Amino acid sequence: MKVKHYWASVLLLLAGLLATYTLVQYSNNRDLNRVSQSVAVDIELYGGYLTAETQRALTLLHTLASFFSVSEVDHATFDLVGADALANYKHLQSLFWIPKVLAEDREGYERIAQNIYPGYEFKIRDEHGVLVTEQTQDYYYPIYYQNSRNSRAGLGLNLAEGLLGRELDRIRDQGPGTFSVDIKPIFGDPLYDEEDAKNYLMVMMPVYTGSPTNIEAYHRAFKGFLIGAIRIDSLIFDYLNFERYTQLEISVSDITSPERTVYIALNEPEKGGNLLEEYSARIETVIAGDRRWLIEGMPTDKYIGLVSTGQGSYIAFIGMMITLAISFYIYLLRVRAEHVEDEVKARTRELSFVNRKLEHLTRTDALTQLANRRYFDEYLEKEWLRGRRDKTVLSLIICDVDYFKKYNDSYGHIAGDKCLQQIAIALKSAFSRSVDLVARYGGEEFAVILPGSVVEDAGVMERAAKAIAELQIAHNQSTVSEYVTMSFGACVVNPSNDIAIVDFIKHADQALYLAKEEGRNCGRVVNLVDENNE
Repeated sequence: MKVKHYWASVLLLLAGLLATYTLVQYSNNRDLNRVSQSVAVDIELYGGYLTAETQRALTLLHTLASFFSVSEVDHATFDLVGADALANYKHLQSLFWIPKVLAEDREGYERIAQNIYPGYEFKIRDEHGVLVTEQTQDYYYPIYYQNSRNSRAGLGLNLAEGLLGRELDRIRDQGPGTFSVDIKPIFGDPLYDEEDAKNYLMVMMPVYTGSPTNIEAYHRAFKGFLIGAIRIDSLIFDYLNFERYTQLEISVSDITSPERTVYIALNEPEKGGNLLEEYSARIETVIAGDRRWLIEGMPTDKYIGLVSTGQGSYIAFIGMMITLAISFYIYLLRVRAEHVEDEVKARTRELSFVNRKLEHLTRTDALTQLANRRYFDEYLEKEWLRGRRDKTVLSLIICDVDYFKKYNDSYGHIAGDKCLQQIAIALKSAFSRSVDLVARYGGEEFAVILPGSVVEDAGVMERAAKAIAELQIAHNQSTVSEYVTMSFGACVVNPSNDIAIVDFIKHADQALYLAKEEGRNCGRVVNLVDENNE
C-alpha cells in the first residue's frame, strides 16, 4: 500500500510539474507575443503622430500663404505674422519670403532692403561655400525677409540656381494650392551646420494675387514664395519622452526617392538594456507632401519587463504547491488575455482618433472651420452622382461678401478674418440640415450645397441674408448698407448626363454676378429644372 501511495504521489507530482511547466511556457509565449504587438502598436502610434504634426505644419503654412495672397508682404507684416507662427508652432525653425526679382529691378530691391538690413545684397555661394555677390542674371529668387529662431545669415541668398531654382519654377507654374516638400539643409546659415541635425523639412509654397486659372495668369499674379523650415530633430524627438519609448531604438528614414535613402534620426534606448532584434517592427508612413518615411523600432530586454505580465514564476510556485492552482491560473490567463485585448483596442482607438483628426485637418478651412474647397469638390461630385441615380433635385449657392476688399482696407486684415469667421457661423446656422454643406469657396466667397432642395429667390437665401444682417458688422465703406452684406447666386438642377458639374457651378456663378450687377445685397437663381421641363 505504501508503494502504491508512493507511486501515486510521484505520478501526481510529475503530472503537476508537467502541467506547471506547460502553463509557464504558455504564459511566457503570451508575454513575448504581447511584446511584439506592443512594439508594433507603439511604432504605429508614432507614425500617426509624425503624420499629424507634419500635416499641422502644412495647414499653418497654407493659412499664411492665403493671408499673404490678399495682403501686402512688407517687412513689418512679415515679421508680425512670422513671429506669431514661430510662437504657435514650436517645430517651425524659420520662415522665408522669396520674391521674383528681374535683373532691371535688382538695384531697387537691394536699396529698399538695405534700409532694414544694412549691407543687404543678392548673394550666391562660390565653389568653397562662401557667400559672394551674385552676378547679373535674368531673374533672382532672393531671401528677402526672414524670421528665424537663431539668425538671419541667409538673407539675400539667390535660390533661383540649380535644382532648387528649377523646383521653384515648377511649382510656380502649377498655380494656387500647390506646394513642394523636400529635405534640405537650412539656406546658407553656417550656424546650423554646427548642429547635430542638419536636415530640415522645407515646405515651399507659391503665393499669387487673386485666383489665376492658367499659366499666363499664374505668371502675372505671382507674388513670391513662402518657405517654412521645420526642425526634423524637434519633430522626431518631441514624442519620445514616454517610459516605454526610452527602451526602444527607433530609427526614421526618408525613402521617398528610390535612388536615395536619407537617414533622418536615431533614438537610442537608455543604457543597460540589450536589443532584441527578433521583436522589432517597421512601418511606412506618408507625411505632408507625399514624402514616405520608414520607421523601425527595436525593443530592449527592459522593454519586455515594462509590457509583460511576469506571471511565469508565480504560476510555477503555485503549480508545485497545489494542483488546484492550475484552475486558478487558467482563470488568470483569461483575465490577462482580456486585458491585452482591451489594451490593443485602446491603442487602435487612439490611432483611429489620430487618423480622424488628420482627415478633419485635410477637409477643413483653417480660418473659418468650414469645409475647404477640396472637400466641397468631393461632396458636390458625390451628391451629383446621387441626384443623377435617384433623379432628385440639387441646388448650389455661391455667395460673396459685398465690398470685402474695402472692408479689409478700412478695418485691417485681422478684422477681416474675424468678419469671415462670424459669417461662417451665421451661414452654418442658416443651412442646418444634416445633408447641407457650407464651405469656404475661396477668399471672401462661400458655397452651399443643398441636396434635395429647390432654392427660390426669396427663400433660403433670404434666411441666410437675414442671418448675416443680424450680425450687424459695421462696414462704413459699403454703398449698399452700413453693415456687412452678401450677394447670392444659385442654380437648381436635376443632375443628368446632359449637363456637367462645371456648367452647374458656372450657372451659380453667373447668378451671383447678376446679383452684384443689380445692386448687391440680394440673390438671383438660375432654375435649370424649369428649363428642362419646358
